Amino acid sequence: MKHTKMLTAALAAFSLAGAANAATFTYQFHGASGNVATASPTSINGLAVNNPANVGAPTVTVTGWYTENNGGSFSSRDVRQNGTNGLGVGSHTVDNNGDLEYLLFYFGGASVDVNSFTIGFVDHTGWYVGSASNADYRWSVGNGPLTTLYSTGSNVNNDATGTFSVNGANALGTYFMIGVKPGDTNDGFKVSAINFNYTTPPSTQGAPDSGSTVALLGLGLLALAALKRRA
Repeated sequence: MKHTKMLTAALAAFSLAGAANAATFTYQFHGASGNVATASPTSINGLAVNNPANVGAPTVTVTGWYTENNGGSFSSRDVRQNGTNGLGVGSHTVDNNGDLEYLLFYFGGASVDVNSFTIGFVDHTGWYVGSASNADYRWSVGNGPLTTLYSTGSNVNNDATGTFSVNGANALGTYFMIGVKPGDTNDGFKVSAINFNYTTPPSTQGAPDSGSTVALLGLGLLALAALKRRA
């Protein structure tokens, strides 16, 4: 029994280091009570958001961008939160009225697997893009820069609000880009949520130092040898 306890203690030393923990998080950007972004109606750039309920999730920083040369270069533009409808760029929506606009979500260096995005508003009336619009999207997951995310992005053709699954290959990245589909016209929409998987690094809190671990491992090996002799 004594030798068994010694072996058990040695094995426990390694479990104290903590295993990596995978979890799924949804960040909402429509400003209602309890949601992550409450800047409405302020236009800002570099909106840092984090929901206290999402314990262990990375802080997401949202920036706005536009291109006038089909992704050859990008310039920054304010992110605008629009009440319950979600995030837009510039004056209101993410749109292609004069140039192509994009939202860029940065996960603080953490690699995440983005599952979906939610569209909270589509400008069917033409209030912001000059005529009745649709909502075809371009998205990308990767490690930047924005020009690469744009050129390697994929398109989603749709014309409605709702949640759309992306990234079926489960690619990991520190950035997620969502914006208008190149070559389209009259696109205008707002992003109200994103959903992603994140694996937290193993915790070392409460773990023994290396010397203690080696000592316990030695005791465990001795216990194992003793058990074999008695068998």
